[in-house]
Amino acid sequence: MPKTGTGTTAATNGYADGMPSSPSKGNFVGASDISVGGESFKRTISGLVVGTKYRISFYYANAGLDGNTKVGDGGRVAWDIHTDITGSLKESFRTPFLPYLGEGKQIWNYYQVDFTATKSSHILQFSADNGLLNEPASSTNIRYDAIDGLRLSKADRDCDADGDGKP
Repeated sequence: MPKTGTGTTAATNGYADGMPSSPSKGNFVGASDISVGGESFKRTISGLVVGTKYRISFYYANAGLDGNTKVGDGGRVAWDIHTDITGSLKESFRTPFLPYLGEGKQIWNYYQVDFTATKSSHILQFSADNGLLNEPASSTNIRYDAIDGLRLSKADRDCDADGDGKP
């Protein structure tokens, strides 16, 4: 658990302070909302079979910027998952928003979502989301998302036979 963040300036030193290891262990990726649309990363996934259902799964947390991110819902974050399954790259899924719990109190959450491939390769882009439309955080409330254990697999089966969102 780091006690000092790795920011490049005094204003950003403290990203993910006290962040515990995820259930996946190892290193995690982080993204802030310091710019409009949030920081992001993307990858083109090839070798998919059209019509096949795939599952995106990962752990995510509100890592925060110690001394800067507001504790509680005022510092909330989520991950937006953009795909090109409808033809153009746009937001397709969003994790539930998480409040910032404070240094050393961050909690990892599990998320999964299924999609059906519409072509043999798709773009997946993950972006930090602060819930403020077209507005980055101010320099006094920077938010910081963490993600780990990102996995893409074939969805074995759909256990939600009645469509109520429960297996």
